[in-house]
Amino acid sequence: MRWDEDLFVEISDVEVILPPESGVPAALSAYQREGRLEQPVKRRKDYLTDTWCHINIARAERPWTVPSLHFEAGKTCFFCPGFEDHTPRAVSTGGDRLRMGEGSWHTRVFPNLYPWLMEHSNIVETPEHKTSLADIDAEEEANALTAAADFCREMEAEGRVPVLFRNHGWGASLSHFHWQVGALPRIPSHIQEELDGCSRFRQKWQTNVFDAIIESERARGERWIAEDEFSAVIAPFAPRTNYEVWIIAKEPVSSLAACSGDQIRSLARTLTRTLKVLYKVTQIDCLTVVCHQVPEAWNTSARSVLSRVEGLSTGYRLHFEVCPFKHWAGAERGLGEFAIEVIPEKTALELSTQMR
Repeated sequence: MRWDEDLFVEISDVEVILPPESGVPAALSAYQREGRLEQPVKRRKDYLTDTWCHINIARAERPWTVPSLHFEAGKTCFFCPGFEDHTPRAVSTGGDRLRMGEGSWHTRVFPNLYPWLMEHSNIVETPEHKTSLADIDAEEEANALTAAADFCREMEAEGRVPVLFRNHGWGASLSHFHWQVGALPRIPSHIQEELDGCSRFRQKWQTNVFDAIIESERARGERWIAEDEFSAVIAPFAPRTNYEVWIIAKEPVSSLAACSGDQIRSLARTLTRTLKVLYKVTQIDCLTVVCHQVPEAWNTSARSVLSRVEGLSTGYRLHFEVCPFKHWAGAERGLGEFAIEVIPEKTALELSTQMR
């Protein structure tokens, strides 16, 4: 496609070292040249932001150690039925912020005990004490995302920017399935970088960047995983973690609040299927799912210098980023430069066969 030069920015290098005097490890024997080790490295830029990942092809050929999920057996779970009086209460209601289900509940929304976001709450999507992504359920996800969408509409009406994510495994203080939802008084810095990238792309190509990503990735096929009527699933060109997956809305909605009930249910099915397949293929049970969204009222020229000049909407698109956990060290934590052991083409190949 004509815009591929901007979407797929890659620098190919060859890093040369001398092998250990004790000999060349078997995994590197194919990269030995005249007594030296010559290892190809691909450096790739994110579609929208100035974030780079670095893929050593030799390292990527090694088996990857999957992070293990360790939860304390027998530990009291305050998100399970019977412990409702142990969870915080909302000021507005004196109890749960929202409870779905007649008689026994099937979805609860209540304040986070240690809030750092505005109106920070937990969305407990099931009364069952589920801890493995193998057990995730599409109907329960639809209930949770429906509750989240209602919250997002409320926050957007108050001029706040909704934030929605889930931690599973590492990063989760409780193993019981749940999302976290809250708001900020401003657009998160990473989302703002994406917004600016959307504006630059639209100004240059007169095309929505997310439509361009979907069209180009579908045509290339290397990182394409699946699609349905509402969303496309891809392994991003420049991932920050191994087995990173994006779920991008195909329709022009910039926030969960703008989605219809049918769209939310479709998104829930796709997200559930993606997480179940990711677990089936890799046994990954430690990850974060982050909803990237911008309120419709903020997705305008007032929020972007480039769009303000052109008088255009940024064209930001709702999407979910699934990021399995890995050990981030100095380069990732301190510099925002990401070393990747599993190339996205491998991610797409492994997952797409199971998503069909």
